[in-house]
Amino acid sequence: MVANLDLNFCFKIIIIMFAFFIHHFFRGPYWVLEDKYVTNFTDVNIRAKIISASNLIKNIGEIVISFLGGLLLEFYTTSISYLIVGSIGLIVILFVLKYMKKGIGLNPKQYNKEDIKYQE
Repeated sequence: MVANLDLNFCFKIIIIMFAFFIHHFFRGPYWVLEDKYVTNFTDVNIRAKIISASNLIKNIGEIVISFLGGLLLEFYTTSISYLIVGSIGLIVILFVLKYMKKGIGLNPKQYNKEDIKYQE
């Protein structure tokens, strides 16, 4: 969208950098809150293992999504690929929210002990 405007190069770079700033400004607190939530049920002995496993799973997921996105772009246009990825993402989020409906927003003491049980 910005690339199609008839603006000089420096102004385009400023707009893109500002968009990245806004994106990361709002994304930063999410990362902190996510790590806080993941470690909410742990003690010092297992916290590093849970953070490592969480980050490993997230990064593997990002790799798979990037790879599948690249494959989609080989066969479809960008707009069709974006529509496919958005539809799949919406369906996945709806399933996750349905599964997590009983557990979102609870205090650590309100969870079932079997749900937060972990082994070293």
